[in-house]
Amino acid sequence: MTGDEVAKAIAKDFKIEGKDIRRETNATERTTSLIVKVDDLQTGAGPAVVAYILGHSTQKLFQINIMWGGAVNPKVDPNALVGAANALRNYFVAQGYRQEGMLLNAPVGDGSQVVVFRGTDSQGRMSLLTLAVPPKPSDDTPALPPSLQLSYIEKPNEPDVFKIEKGF
Repeated sequence: MTGDEVAKAIAKDFKIEGKDIRRETNATERTTSLIVKVDDLQTGAGPAVVAYILGHSTQKLFQINIMWGGAVNPKVDPNALVGAANALRNYFVAQGYRQEGMLLNAPVGDGSQVVVFRGTDSQGRMSLLTLAVPPKPSDDTPALPPSLQLSYIEKPNEPDVFKIEKGF
């Protein structure tokens, strides 16, 4: 889909006006994102931000990122977010993703981030669901709120982002 087609679909799906769709450019990847805030995309997870990412070379949709908690909703209920992550994981597992390479509930690094689900479908498209629960600082600073991110990636091994060609 082109940017105009994505914008029309966003307006229709979420019943919003074009002025409610924010455009941002990623200076490194040279992609354009169409971003919208949605109040209740996943029941119980709270408000979400959905970013539709248009590729550098094609200017067509190649990735969608959805974010709950964190900066979107600093007062997020951590238990509700974990519940939403588990519900989404269960949904994806039942969708027939390839078993090869599927990842479920895998901690990353120090364990403050978990790959709740990662899988590819028969066409090689990837769904990736991660939950981040930042550790509580050792001082009196309040802990950062947890966040949940879901990404749909058309070609995970060939993202349509700017790259400096070999031999530059």
